[in-house]
Amino acid sequence: MRLKKPAAHLLRVCTGLGCWQNGAREVLEAARAELGVAPGQAASNGQVALEETPCGFLCGMAPAVELDGQWRGQVTPEMVRRIVQEATRP
Repeated sequence: MRLKKPAAHLLRVCTGLGCWQNGAREVLEAARAELGVAPGQAASNGQVALEETPCGFLCGMAPAVELDGQWRGQVTPEMVRRIVQEATRP
């Protein structure tokens, strides 16, 4: 049972060791800044929720993020803004 309606989209940032060593911390910080929320929360407009995942099993493509089930590798902090905009595009 949920107490609140889930966000329309889910952005997960892999924070496993391989991703962390290759810049996941910066990617996570960029996602936090872009959405204005901490992991485990959804943006105030209910469009995108941010989560951390301990491993996306894409170590060779680190750092990796997942948006609505689609993984992307070698993500940079600059790419996060485009990924969020893609999720919220009408």
